[in-house]
Amino acid sequence: MWQHYKELHDWGSNRPLVTKQKTCQPGRFDSYRMRLVQNFAPIGGGGGMSLTDQEKLFNVLDAWELTQAGQPVDASHFLGIRDTFGTKTSFPDALRKDIDDAVEDEGWLRADREKGGERYPVMFRPAKDVALARLRVARKIKL
Repeated sequence: MWQHYKELHDWGSNRPLVTKQKTCQPGRFDSYRMRLVQNFAPIGGGGGMSLTDQEKLFNVLDAWELTQAGQPVDASHFLGIRDTFGTKTSFPDALRKDIDDAVEDEGWLRADREKGGERYPVMFRPAKDVALARLRVARKIKL
């Protein structure tokens, strides 16, 4: 491979892809659980997790391990994921049901619209109903 770049006269201008920072301390993912997190981060969300997503994941794990500062204690505080969801399929089922419940509560609607002979599914909320609902709960109204 290097011969190809040598022939193109590109070999002399090569440099490392990354340079370690002076404070670099690799190898902190040194347990089974931490390696699971390390392996998930580059693939999470399909194309990998952004820095913001990685921070959010840290916050979730921090709360999950009961180490987050100021974390409230509730009735299910010490239950594990398998205590709440008996199977792997019950977890996404519960997520879907909660999302469906929230979408229904917010009054989202679905319809097929036709334009130029093509049919398109659309999702929407009636603007007037949304505006009136927001006005009802607003603390301060500025028109």
